[in-house]
Formats: sequence, C-alpha cells, structure tokens
Amino acid sequence: MNTVVITEKKKRFRQDKDNPYRSRYMLYKLIDENGHLYIEVEQQDFVLNSKVASSIHCTPEIRSRKIGNQLIEYMLNNVREIGEVGPLYSNWQSGKIALIVEQKNMLVKEAIRKRFARNLKRI
Repeated sequence: MNTVVITEKKKRFRQDKDNPYRSRYMLYKLIDENGHLYIEVEQQDFVLNSKVASSIHCTPEIRSRKIGNQLIEYMLNNVREIGEVGPLYSNWQSGKIALIVEQKNMLVKEAIRKRFARNLKRI
C-alpha cells in the first residue's frame, strides 16, 4: 500500500469564545493512495495543552488534485467540526456548492489590480 500526503493544511480556533483554554485543530490532508485521491479530515480537541478528543473522517474518491485543493480551501473557511464534512461533500457532489476555478480566480485578481491602479491615477 503506497500512501502519499500531497497537501496538508491546519486551522486552529477556539471552541468557546469565552474560554481560551479550549481549542480545536482541524487538519486537512489530500492523500494519494495507489492512484486514488481522497481528503482526510482530522479533528483534535485540546484543553490547555492536553488532547482530549480526536476523530478522523475520509471523503469518497476525488477526481483530481485541483478539485481536492479547492475543496480543502473551502473546508478551511467553512467547516468548524467533523460532522459538517459529509454534508458539505454531498452538497458539492449535487452541485449546490461551486468551487473557484483557479484560472478565473487569477483573472479576477488581475482585474482588481488594474482597477486599483486606475483609481490611484485619478487621485
């Protein structure tokens, strides 16, 4: 079994805004296992510096690395617990969630940059 981690991203946030000692780490990994791509999401809960809970969820197979990276970026911004991964993936499969296409994203950034430069010339 040949398993390779392609991308790994981590996000830390407080579980309770009033209690700074309870935090949660969400780890997102894009994994290639013998040519099959999938996302593994791990949730780790901490109190002070002690890990008190951990759970892992894997998505079904994904078609390409670009889609996997875009899904991870979307999950980084929108998922706060592991129970939200399954419904998010099924919503994406049914077409309710549209991911950003990298080429269009670059075009949008370039248009914003040009508009900013044009507005600076007016000042």
